Amino acid sequence: MRVRMIFAFALLVSASLVAQTFRGTILGTVTDASGAVVSGANIAVKNVNTIINGHSPTTMTVADLRQYSEFIADFVKFVQDAKKAGKTIDDVVSTWKTPAKYAGYGEPNATRVKADAQVIWDETK
Repeated sequence: MRVRMIFAFALLVSASLVAQTFRGTILGTVTDASGAVVSGANIAVKNVNTIINGHSPTTMTVADLRQYSEFIADFVKFVQDAKKAGKTIDDVVSTWKTPAKYAGYGEPNATRVKADAQVIWDETK
């Protein structure tokens, strides 16, 4: 459960949704017809075609984000399977290769793989 929460948090932090070419923040207060504030209201931005990553100037599509979430899920499964098989974190780092279906992602930095794998490892029973 906690791994899923970390995964969801990572996705939210790694991508800021921005409508098409608008680059900014949507702020405001939701009110009803009488002008009273609607407590706990949520809003949604529809028809978003471009996602601007909050960590770099790159952009991605919703399809790219879906593929990235699949990549993260594959990595989580790889680490969990390695732990269940009795392997070590160092085994994970030395054997993890970016799957071919994620061509263009490049080979990850071993230090980052170890840090990310350690979080998953610690949360896996």
